[in-house]
Amino acid sequence: MTAKGDRSIAIRESGGVLHIVATPQTQVSGLRKAFVDIAVSDIVRAEGIAASTPRVMTADRVDVLFAAEATERTRGKPLHKLLGWIKNGGITVDLP
Repeated sequence: MTAKGDRSIAIRESGGVLHIVATPQTQVSGLRKAFVDIAVSDIVRAEGIAASTPRVMTADRVDVLFAAEATERTRGKPLHKLLGWIKNGGITVDLP
């Protein structure tokens, strides 16, 4: 994730930046339990409905796969290099 607002996040994917809008009904799972807890540099997967504006999606669900502080604790380990590539755009995964 590259940026966060009160009710939105921006994630980088192969096609560019996708803006995810959260509603009160958006479910958050994984390593975070609430939308306000999601941090920049978390690695997330979002499911939802595409909005009428290009590159914007209203999220039904946001799964936090890697938390920012968890990736920071891996400094100096081989896994850190892989997570760095994912965080910094070296590896992208298109959302279904």
